[in-house]
Amino acid sequence: FDYGTVKSRADLFDEGLLRIERRFELLQPAPLHKIPILIGGSGPKRTLPAVARHADIWHTFLPIDSYREASARVAELAAGFGRADSDIERSTLWTDSQSADAYLAAGATLFHTEVRASEGKYDLSTVQKLVDWRGASFGVQLHVLTATGDLVVQLVEQPGEPPDAAVGADGPGHVALKLLQRSC
Repeated sequence: FDYGTVKSRADLFDEGLLRIERRFELLQPAPLHKIPILIGGSGPKRTLPAVARHADIWHTFLPIDSYREASARVAELAAGFGRADSDIERSTLWTDSQSADAYLAAGATLFHTEVRASEGKYDLSTVQKLVDWRGASFGVQLHVLTATGDLVVQLVEQPGEPPDAAVGADGPGHVALKLLQRSC
């Protein structure tokens, strides 16, 4: 298998994104909403231009100062492609409330965190901290509930209120996330 060069792989990536966008336009029946393209990375020569041209969501792990610079570069590049900066949602890893506040102020609106199993059990303390931060930041009280079997985390607006439906419920304030243990 010829792995190619960084340039040849980046060219294939760009071509693939154009092909995907064209195929999305031809879907029958048409999707109910735009299918978002998420691109992760922070390379200034190829990744950020690809984000500016194609992405609906940009995910990065950059430190906050580098994030601000790269985000400004994405905005500049997006304008060059005729896109509004606001068309590209910013996403990053949630580590703690202080850094999340800084990323939120710098334009990030989507935060991810990791949950790992230890001795067959999940430690949801990080999820609870993220939920607490989100609730405090947006004026919504949320609580983490868990279910048996495959781990299910359900966020509900008021303590003691059961979710209206199962995983994937669309009800207001009822968001469910199914986490499966991965083996490495």
